[in-house]
Amino acid sequence: MRAADFHSVSPALPPAALPMQLRQSSCRIGALGTLAFVAPAGLALLAPFVMLGHQLATDAATRQTLADRPLSAMLLAVGLVVWCALLALPLGRSLASFGRSRLVHIADGRVAVEERGVTGTQAWSEPLQSYGGLKHVVRTSLSSTRHELVLVHPVRGRSVLVGTADQLSDQQIADMASVLGLGVVPAGFRCAPAPRTSRSSARSARLSHAQAA
Repeated sequence: MRAADFHSVSPALPPAALPMQLRQSSCRIGALGTLAFVAPAGLALLAPFVMLGHQLATDAATRQTLADRPLSAMLLAVGLVVWCALLALPLGRSLASFGRSRLVHIADGRVAVEERGVTGTQAWSEPLQSYGGLKHVVRTSLSSTRHELVLVHPVRGRSVLVGTADQLSDQQIADMASVLGLGVVPAGFRCAPAPRTSRSSARSARLSHAQAA
């Protein structure tokens, strides 16, 4: 899950030294709002397809008409599939984020995360030095502006929100980066993916290590 999907962090600003432990949770109101709006609207727009399906099941003449026009039948099928896919994306994301929480522990040069949600619990960890830096992100809405501190990882889902505030000074951001032993990166920074090691290269490295031993 993306760092931006978490709404609250406790404590809001991380401690001034390692180790640190942070609790994060997603916004249930936002997820419920999406479900309450998208689900009825999607079902309403699916109503014509349901009516057509009922007509095909009960009326032989309609079935014959559609059989005589295969292109029309194909377009209807494609439209149904596309619309179901467009409906499933926001619904799936809202269900996945509903009640989602994270426990983040940063210590001994590693970032350990435990995520809990409606689909179960997932735990993972990454070396702290695999993160590209600390990014300051400003998110605005109709009601407020929120400043975030995000540990940026090459894998988007492994980026971690470590702090939120109404305002953040450059000194606060620099101090937090110093605690983590990382640099401050610009807001548009995207961490380059780690280079992949081919199987042959990895095998050669293991052989070399064994021979050296």
